[in-house]
Amino acid sequence: MRPFLLCIILVLFSLLSKSQGLQDTVIVLPVANITGAKLFLPEEAGMKTTHIDTLVMMEKLTSNLSDLLSENSHVFIKNYGRGAMATASFRGTAPSHTQVYWNGMNINSPMLGMVDFSLIPVYILDDISLNHGTSSIKNGTGGLGGSINLSNRTEWERGLDIKALSASGSYSTYENFLSVKVGNESLQSKTRLYHSTSQNDYTFLNRYNFDIDPLTGEFIYPLDTNKNAAYSKYGVLQEIYLRSKHGAEWSVKYWGQNSEREIPGVASYEGNESDRLNKLSEASHSIVLNRKIATEKYSFDIQTGARIHSMNYYLKNFIPGYGFINSVYSISEEKSVLAKADYSRYLDNNFSVNTSLEWNYHDVNTQDTVTSEGYESTRNAFSLLVAVRKRFFEHLNTSFMIRQGIIDGVLTPPAPFMGFDLLVAPKFGLIIKGNIAANYHQPSLNDMYWLPGGNPDLKPERGYSSELGAETILKFGNLSLIPDITLFYSDIDDWIIWTYSGKGYWSPLNIKRVVTTGMESSAKVKWEFHEVEINASGTYSYTRALNYGDALVWGDESYGKQLVYIPVHSGNLMIGAEWRNWMVHYQHSSYSERYVTSSNDLSRRASIYPYFMNDLKIGRKIVFKSFDISAELKINNLFNEEYHTVLMQPMPGINFMFQLMFDLH
Repeated sequence: MRPFLLCIILVLFSLLSKSQGLQDTVIVLPVANITGAKLFLPEEAGMKTTHIDTLVMMEKLTSNLSDLLSENSHVFIKNYGRGAMATASFRGTAPSHTQVYWNGMNINSPMLGMVDFSLIPVYILDDISLNHGTSSIKNGTGGLGGSINLSNRTEWERGLDIKALSASGSYSTYENFLSVKVGNESLQSKTRLYHSTSQNDYTFLNRYNFDIDPLTGEFIYPLDTNKNAAYSKYGVLQEIYLRSKHGAEWSVKYWGQNSEREIPGVASYEGNESDRLNKLSEASHSIVLNRKIATEKYSFDIQTGARIHSMNYYLKNFIPGYGFINSVYSISEEKSVLAKADYSRYLDNNFSVNTSLEWNYHDVNTQDTVTSEGYESTRNAFSLLVAVRKRFFEHLNTSFMIRQGIIDGVLTPPAPFMGFDLLVAPKFGLIIKGNIAANYHQPSLNDMYWLPGGNPDLKPERGYSSELGAETILKFGNLSLIPDITLFYSDIDDWIIWTYSGKGYWSPLNIKRVVTTGMESSAKVKWEFHEVEINASGTYSYTRALNYGDALVWGDESYGKQLVYIPVHSGNLMIGAEWRNWMVHYQHSSYSERYVTSSNDLSRRASIYPYFMNDLKIGRKIVFKSFDISAELKINNLFNEEYHTVLMQPMPGINFMFQLMFDLH
């Protein structure tokens, strides 16, 4: 039980504090009073939203989004290796059940249905927020687990600000970032450039290819190297903001990125790695244009955007006498267009009405030139949201939303949401939150049309969810405390899962029912003493995601068992201390055992054993009149933990990263 000592402490801490997860807001709360309008708003009634702290984002500046979320949120990241694909599981759901929005535009792949979080650098983001569970309905449908909102913003300050960051680390890893911001009170421009590369050739103890000592019978594990695993990515984010004297704001944001990744073989592969070439190249271009005007009585936001994403994947094998021959050469392209109008009317301080109309169009073309198999398909989706928010008696906020969609001319199931916030103890700032809602998720285009194996007869996943929790913010002198706890329940019919068809390929099917239940708890502490400031935050998640499919079709052994790769227990803790211009940060993450078979049968294949990750960072900042210089040394996997998150894909041991940042302001 030692791996979950941290988790138990967090749960008890939260229960004793009578609380639940608040976003990071600028609120000062004496013990006997509650102040700050952002704490108790009808617009947030019943919704659990987590804002990633600015301190955490600065800590992860040279990381990708998958590392930040796995170490500082309730989201579990399934990582296929350092620099490789990383997908999200939110409240025990599948990767496609987490909807991701960049400045209001959904960037989930219409082909795959999910997002690769390893390709999103933290450096280009200004705000990251998570809508847990059906709170995601305010953004769109499909987020059975929740949604993640990535956004950029500007500060209307006059002048020039330049930031340059360079980092180098183990395995020939190099990170370079440049940011240039210039403007005044009416016009702002911000440009961010980045480039990341790594040979990624770390060593590991290979427990899948081993010899047996003939005398003792003991296993002999060789020291192996992660071969053919190099990766690189580079990109640009350009933002332009314009503000008129009458309060209207215009903005345009463009994000372009290219990436290349070699894909190593699994640890059990006994062939010669130099006889195979496995590589994935991706390029994406996204642009969003906004016009927004806001007054005391109403706000009106018009948005349009477009996104193009291409993927080229090949697998080449060496054939003596012929050289490298393509076994797979796949070319895919996704094109998406967005148009959205959002209008809110504030009838008084306690009553508002919101309506939003959205159109999304997707075009996917994928082809394997070796087998000449592929497909081309489009998806045309309209969505209408109507929301009413009302406060009663100064202590009760209520919210009702309903979203209705039309996909390819077919009316989708309605997605209603009802939530409340109840201020039960104003003296202590204690709020009880709850909601109940329905949601649905459309199959991805690969689910329906992939060749071979796609299933055009798949039904949309649909069901309902509910949650109940409590939250508060307390301040005792120089000590601030933000604890939370939430219980959740979700019952989803026609869950989509890919299984082996018995015909040489995999195919998706609907299983009758999946039920997820669990608890999320977190706590933040801030303490100031003279020149020392200490910040600590931690999360704990208990998640049961059980398969209740038709036993006659799906199989008796899987009925009532935990879904694969979903940990029952997970938690993390971050502690940071700052003194004058010195800082030290410690990060801990824990994950319980994960099953790799739907029957949870350990006799057939090993499970993914628990692991406990520890990172340490030490830094120093030197302040001059017009510029600052910061130096940081980060030690990842401090205690050289042997671990992996996917079967037969070992992760690196202890490794280092040193970075320098120059800030001219």
